[in-house]
Amino acid sequence: TPQNIKYLMSCCVKFTYGDMKKSSFNKLISCLFIGTSLLVGSVAHAKEPGIDPNTRDKAVELAKRIQTKNLITTIDEAQFEDNLSNLSDTAKLDYLRRISTDALSLSNQLSQSKLVETYYAQSLKSKSKRDISLAKLYMLYEKHSDTGGQFNNFDEFHKSLRPYLEDSDWVISHRAKTFLATAESYTLDLNTALSIALEAYNEIPNEQSQFVDEAVIESLDLIAYLHNLLNNPELAVDATEELINRLLAKGYDIDGINLINNLIYSFGKWQDFDTTSELAKILVSLEGDKVASVIGLSQLRLAQTLNDKSDYSGSLKVIDSVIADVDHKTIKANLLINRAIAFAGLDRVEDAETAFKKYKNFKTEINLTSNNLKSRELMADALMAQAKGDMATAYAKMQERNREKIQRILTSNNAGTAKLLANLENTKERQAEREAGLKREASLQKAKAKQQKRVSQLLMVLVGILSLAAILAVIFARFRDKVSKELAIKTAEAEDADRMKSEFLGMVSHELRTPLNGIVGIADLLAATAPTDDMRHKAGIILDSSDKLTHVIESIVDMSRIDGEKMELYPEPVDVHDIVTELAELWRPKIEDNGVAFTSFVENSLADEVILDKARLQQCLNSLLSNAAKFTAAGRVHLHVTSKPTDVDNQVEITAIVADTGQGMSEEVQSKLFTPFLQADSSMTRKHGGSGLGLAITQSLARMMGGDVTMVSSEGRGSEFTFTVKAEKSESTRILDDIEALMNDVGLDLVETAPVKSENSTPGEQSVEPEYALIQDTKRASADITAESTPSSSSQETVIDKKYDPESLQGLKVLIVEDIPANQDVVKVFLTPEGCECHGALNGIEALKILDTQSIDVILMDIRMPEMDGIEATRAIRSSARDYNNIPIIALTADVSAETNAACMSAGADIFLTKPVMGRDLIEAIKFIRRFQEYENETAASVA
Repeated sequence: TPQNIKYLMSCCVKFTYGDMKKSSFNKLISCLFIGTSLLVGSVAHAKEPGIDPNTRDKAVELAKRIQTKNLITTIDEAQFEDNLSNLSDTAKLDYLRRISTDALSLSNQLSQSKLVETYYAQSLKSKSKRDISLAKLYMLYEKHSDTGGQFNNFDEFHKSLRPYLEDSDWVISHRAKTFLATAESYTLDLNTALSIALEAYNEIPNEQSQFVDEAVIESLDLIAYLHNLLNNPELAVDATEELINRLLAKGYDIDGINLINNLIYSFGKWQDFDTTSELAKILVSLEGDKVASVIGLSQLRLAQTLNDKSDYSGSLKVIDSVIADVDHKTIKANLLINRAIAFAGLDRVEDAETAFKKYKNFKTEINLTSNNLKSRELMADALMAQAKGDMATAYAKMQERNREKIQRILTSNNAGTAKLLANLENTKERQAEREAGLKREASLQKAKAKQQKRVSQLLMVLVGILSLAAILAVIFARFRDKVSKELAIKTAEAEDADRMKSEFLGMVSHELRTPLNGIVGIADLLAATAPTDDMRHKAGIILDSSDKLTHVIESIVDMSRIDGEKMELYPEPVDVHDIVTELAELWRPKIEDNGVAFTSFVENSLADEVILDKARLQQCLNSLLSNAAKFTAAGRVHLHVTSKPTDVDNQVEITAIVADTGQGMSEEVQSKLFTPFLQADSSMTRKHGGSGLGLAITQSLARMMGGDVTMVSSEGRGSEFTFTVKAEKSESTRILDDIEALMNDVGLDLVETAPVKSENSTPGEQSVEPEYALIQDTKRASADITAESTPSSSSQETVIDKKYDPESLQGLKVLIVEDIPANQDVVKVFLTPEGCECHGALNGIEALKILDTQSIDVILMDIRMPEMDGIEATRAIRSSARDYNNIPIIALTADVSAETNAACMSAGADIFLTKPVMGRDLIEAIKFIRRFQEYENETAASVA
């Protein structure tokens, strides 16, 4: 609660006056960080769930309308038999068809198999060819469908369904498509399901008939259901409203309970807990003593919503009122895990553990493997850890829950999108065929009209014209066929060429970098250990040349990806202050060695963390600084970074200006500056060299990140490049802003220090930035907590050894997984003098065998290897039940693509290094991992 947050912050103030130990403060700031995250998150969800308020109001109005008019299906077997006995044979057929359709869509509790058999018998008796086909289709669907939310033998069903999909009777094909869409939704291919459902709806003819009414109602019901599953509440509510109006107009039964249940699902996914709770309460009260179509589903929706709103007492009460009557296995499992969550939220730890154990046993008993329950299990774990006071575990579990939900959504969307695109291409082809058919039909009707008008006078002429038209049509059709085939072939060839070019560049990059790794490694060693100055100087020349060759390779690959629109960005939380500091440390000695001054400045108000592609941001700033250093012989180079908010919430525009006092450029040279493969002029090419790609790539990357690169220059007066990008504030930065706001609400005074002049400010420029000690201490502590809670596959729960020295590699056992022996030798040359014990493996399979028999401290993993590559091997290590599953892994690869980087980190690698690797970089990477291990061990011991 806000009161608890205020109390925690008042305790934090004591630390600044020396009244609290650091270890106690670390625990306290953990509680404050987690509590503030939960508070800010709940406020955000309560106020701005991302759904139009009109949609929320309309959904509640529909639920109340269903409640007021009692629009629910209450038919049982006895009432069904009574209704059927009072109808004529023709009316019986229509009634059986509608009731069977409702049963198959779970809108009533009647036996599906019995209904479908009765409908089939009646269709045979009535000798209705259409209803006989429909009844057979219904029996096929009933055979494969499962009321538990599964679909048996989807491929077999799809194959059996094909004749019905191609039936010339639109009623048969329409019903087959709705069944196929429903089956696709069971496989969670929701986009494909919606596409098929909309196609079926669009094929309904514009006429008045019983079958049209039934088809429209069935389509609207399915479309509303799919929009709810796809989390499209606006479209789902509109479709539900139209469905209710249609059903009322025809006097058909309305399954209001299922309609509200579907809306609850959609709003629950958006975490609009207030609307979800209101809908769920209406649903539970609506059912009352009546038997629901699926017992316990409504109470489950309400209980989950109450748990999400932290109303654990209310949730427990709802669950206990219904769980004994629930037979549906999946619903019962969900109720059991939500019961454990409610106990944990009420700090009833023993009851929570007992309930959780009961849930686990039941899940095993019914052999349930649903991934949808994983999120609820993590929520129960987090709340139980919180109840026990283990805040670090609680926060880690909540983070894992968020990652699991995001990965599940992305996986589902990725698979659905891929299939949707494939289906979309098929849909386009069928649409083109239909349009061509309509055009031919229109031409024929026009010709017939002319023939009827002038049949007596121009009969022979029209016969000749029609004959000629027929001949031309055949010729045109053949010509069009030929052109279409040639176009398809050319398109396929172009796509293959583009793919081959990308694969070729990737292969060339990899093959060039792999031998470079050996060259650079040995040259780096000679540059440091060669016995004479001359040899060390020559080794330095080799290193410098290799570095330039590597830069050219990277630039060519990047430019190719940009041209082919294959370049992707990988945003992550980035501290721009740290990036500028690292760049300053890198470029200051290079620039100042040439007699040129270097200065830099970053405004203090720039957010600590923003969401950007860190590697691409560094690449762009490096390119601009390299350009300035290259063309500045005297004076200075200055890097100036500022930011300002944009019109979009939580978004900032970051501006980096790189100014120099170099030779400058004429207007003619400036016009060519951002053209790929073109230097400014020939004199520059001779003097400075270069591929002419750096600035072109920088401008393209800036535009991909929502910004641009512009420049102002004049000959003899220097140049000024302005680089802009747009970025969102990270979640941790937003939370820190909220903490600051809460501190102001509590009334804590901010301690202002004296203004300080920035050490890196421009000469002659007085840069004064206010600093608030309490805020900065809080931000630094929160940053420490964030770093502490960052998940790492290398974390180990070991007893801390006081003699452990992460800076020493003496005795460290290193496994080098690399398919080229020469590259293994290079790494050994780096590490053996440090006291490391090195072992080698030529692929992932050999590496796993070594891990099974030997103790290893660090793994250096190449990515491209035969038999089992590095990514597969990393996944196998991380998923293993053996003790070695948490060994630190450093990925080494000559493939510099961001996709490969992301794949390595996703598989479980701790650090990603690009070949060629320098000895000092490799050694520092190993020390960094060991320092991080020591930090995690100390933190774990402190929490314990």
